[in-house]
Amino acid sequence: MFPTFVEELEARTRIQDVLYRHSRGIDRNDQLGDRASAYHPDAWVDSGAGRQPVADLLTLRRREHDETRHTMHSVTNVLIEFASPDVAAVESHVIAVEWEAAGYDFASRGITDAGPCGARILSWCRYLDIFERRSGEWRIRDRTVVFGDTTHEPLAADPVLPQCFQVQQHGAGDPVYALLERARAVAEGRRPVGRPSGTG
Repeated sequence: MFPTFVEELEARTRIQDVLYRHSRGIDRNDQLGDRASAYHPDAWVDSGAGRQPVADLLTLRRREHDETRHTMHSVTNVLIEFASPDVAAVESHVIAVEWEAAGYDFASRGITDAGPCGARILSWCRYLDIFERRSGEWRIRDRTVVFGDTTHEPLAADPVLPQCFQVQQHGAGDPVYALLERARAVAEGRRPVGRPSGTG
């Protein structure tokens, strides 16, 4: 289907990168940046509330994530089957961990017993995507999220981590953005700033 194996390998790599960047967009609450960049602007998505334009989904998620304290989406078992050099059916397994605060709309998830500090939600699901390459760029044009199982734990108190830990943030304050800036500084021959303590 591709003239060379290298071209097929590049397509597969770019598709997987889109999936991983989408997860960063969710986990860092970058709904209109990394997450939006995974989709073509006219994409349709069904993530559990029926099919809707991706723009509507992203608007909804921006509101929902105001009550989100932590998420981590792990994408595995990415199976890519090309229908043409510009179209692929992609099935991915996903494990999602969420800490939703008390103000979150738990009814939308069928949860009636969230604790005073919200709930931790664990979901196992799959992304069923149609990827399309337009102007050389692979993005999702159609997505359905298929759920296998979900469970939750009411939280009576906020989880506590040792003070010496680097703690992830559900937003632009996350340490990954300092990492990216330090990498740019190194690449440009500048002295990195904001280096975490204890790194030598």
